[in-house]
Amino acid sequence: MNCLFDQGTEDVAEHDDVREMARDYASQMRAFQPDGPYHLVGYSFGGIVAFEIARQLSASGVAPGMLVLVDTPSPYPSPAEEPHDCRQEERPRQD
Repeated sequence: MNCLFDQGTEDVAEHDDVREMARDYASQMRAFQPDGPYHLVGYSFGGIVAFEIARQLSASGVAPGMLVLVDTPSPYPSPAEEPHDCRQEERPRQD
C-alpha cells in the first residue's frame, strides 16, 4: 500500500483543480508501479481525487482494480454542474 497526498511543502506542485491533482497523482502512481491493478481509496475530499484518478485511468485504457470512497461528498453539486476548483472556500461542516 502506498499513500499519495499533498504534503504542502515547497517541493510539491500546487494544483489548480481536481483534474490536475489527479493527473499528477496518477503519474506518480504509474512511475512507482508502471502496471496495475491500481486499487484506490479516498477519504472525504481525497475520495473526489481518487474518483478522478480512476476516471482518468479508465479514459487511458487502464481499469482501476478497486475504488473505495469513505465519507466522500459528490464531486458534482448537481448533475448539471461541472467539477469545482479545489481552491474554493471551504464548505461549512455538516455535523
